[in-house]
Amino acid sequence: MKRLTERLENGVINVKYASQHETAIHRLVTIEDILGDEYDLDRLRELAEADREGRIQVKPKMLKCPRCGSTHLAQRVDGACYYCFDCGAHIVPNEVEATIATNKEEI
Repeated sequence: MKRLTERLENGVINVKYASQHETAIHRLVTIEDILGDEYDLDRLRELAEADREGRIQVKPKMLKCPRCGSTHLAQRVDGACYYCFDCGAHIVPNEVEATIATNKEEI
């Protein structure tokens, strides 16, 4: 994504094109929607630098069967349930999501 702003040597912030003011505001709103109400700009800077340097790895969401603990699950095409290849259980999505939440607390 291209930058819409630049910081001049005297500290003034400039929107590169006059027509981009509304776009810049919409982008800021989108960023704030993603970050939520409470965010730390220093922490965001650290994370961005670590990402650029290849020091961050995002692990895929691990789904576990709440009945047998297996990670061999497949979601039905219509999303109505998951099938566990190990125990044969048909699991509704909210049961799997509860298992994900429990796994996050363990970390």
